[in-house]
Amino acid sequence: MSLPGVLSLVLASEGGDVVGALFLMAFVGAWYFLPTFIAFGRKKASAASVLVVNLFLGWTVIGWIACLAWAFSTSHADLIKKQISQQ
Repeated sequence: MSLPGVLSLVLASEGGDVVGALFLMAFVGAWYFLPTFIAFGRKKASAASVLVVNLFLGWTVIGWIACLAWAFSTSHADLIKKQISQQ
């Protein structure tokens, strides 16, 4: 279902509350991409990879949880990047 289709479905069920529908869509979108925001916020070397996996597999609960764990994990490249930035 396309985004306009989802929006019209929400508007029909909520009695035409456009602001509420847009707020709900923004909240759901932010929640969906939470692992990506965390990965970029932590400046992970693999943040772009987290974004791609989250985009395509985040709709599955297992994919979303895996992305969240990946965003909080620390890799060898992240440790080296942190040591270089401290020098």
